[in-house]
Amino acid sequence: MELANTPKVSIDQAIKSVLSTVDTSDTSQGDTSEEETDTIYKQEFMAYQEKQEAYQRKQEEFQQALLQKLDDQANDLKEQSTYIKESLEKRDQLLLGSLKESQEARKEEQEKKPRWKFW
Repeated sequence: MELANTPKVSIDQAIKSVLSTVDTSDTSQGDTSEEETDTIYKQEFMAYQEKQEAYQRKQEEFQQALLQKLDDQANDLKEQSTYIKESLEKRDQLLLGSLKESQEARKEEQEKKPRWKFW
C-alpha cells in the first residue's frame, strides 16, 4: 500500500485512506459497527506506526554507530600520520647527526696528517 511510502501521514488520513479501499457493500459480518471497524483500523494503524517508529529508531542507532566508527578511524589515521611524521623527523635528525660526526672525524684526520706530504 502507498501509506508505507508516504512520510508522516496522520492517523485520520491513514484511516480514511484504508477505509476508502475497503468494499463497504459486503457486510457479511453484519454485527460489526462502523465505530468498531474504525477502532480496529486505528489499532492496526497504531501497531503499524509503532513498528515504523521502532525501525526508524533502529536505523538511527545504526547510523550513529557508523558515524562513531568513522570518527574512530579518522582519529586512528591522524595518530598514525603523526607517528609516521615524528618517526621520520627523528630518523632525519639521527642521520644528520651521524653525517656531522663523520665529517668532523674526517676533518680531524685531515688535520692530523702533515700538510707538507702530498702522498
